Amino acid sequence: MAVFFIVLTALLVIYIGLSVFFFRFASARKGERADLLRPSDPDFGEYTPKIIEGQEWIRAHYSEKISIRSRDRLKLTGLLIPAENARGTVIAFHGYHSRALVDFAPEAEFLVGLGYNLILPCQRSHDESEGRYITFGAREQNDCRLWVEYADRQFGGDIFLAGISMGSATVMMASALQLPPSVKGIIADCGYTSAYDIMIHVACKIPVIKYLIPLIMPAASVLFKAAAGFDPEKTSAREALANTEIPVLFIHGGLDDFVPPYMTEENYAACASEKRVLVIEGAQHAQAYVRSPKLCEEAIASFISDYAS
Repeated sequence: MAVFFIVLTALLVIYIGLSVFFFRFASARKGERADLLRPSDPDFGEYTPKIIEGQEWIRAHYSEKISIRSRDRLKLTGLLIPAENARGTVIAFHGYHSRALVDFAPEAEFLVGLGYNLILPCQRSHDESEGRYITFGAREQNDCRLWVEYADRQFGGDIFLAGISMGSATVMMASALQLPPSVKGIIADCGYTSAYDIMIHVACKIPVIKYLIPLIMPAASVLFKAAAGFDPEKTSAREALANTEIPVLFIHGGLDDFVPPYMTEENYAACASEKRVLVIEGAQHAQAYVRSPKLCEEAIASFISDYAS
């Protein structure tokens, strides 16, 4: 009997340990807060020079760092790149454990060249923005609404939202919120269907928990709710899109194995508003623009032109 309880206790400790490991792996902030404009070393293979060139352009053209307060009183920072005689503003959200100075570096000049101010928010729990936990869009969608209200108040004109990866999920989830009528469209690049779906997909790539994730997830979900304040199963871009009236341009790389293309297919199918989709064959995760800038620019420019006031 004693051996039984020892084994049972050991299994319970392992179970709890793996659940905590997965929670912290998925949601906890990585590293200390850093300068939003600090030099970065992106690893995008052959596309790295394009990103570095874009970073240099951003550093040369941004006018100021700006900030807002989230609903839970976190200071959230961002970069403002003004356009001459701006027609409005594009607000572009970076992805999971990434940076605005990486994800949107290649297309920043193009977006500003369309005649729109560009705001590059630093998502909560990344770089200079405060926060302990990443919530996969659950709280970030409300941050997005606050950035929209900031741009609406400061600049007026049309507003377009853009996002890559988790940033894409952020703007898709925000699409079902009560956003100002100035929000004319959303550009959603390689976004996932829900926090739960992407967690399961990524967890299956981790050898130590690959086969245990169905058992671990219930306990981990308790931690996500208690510590980070969100429920992965209720954090859904797909459900938000079913209740949006804002037009959406979906973009995805055909070879994306981090957020697989079928997730954009499901989001597109669920979307209740006017919608378009562009799949860039041969592009991996978050590489659609750098692989095929001409195709992406044509699609984005057409989308913005068609839905602008």
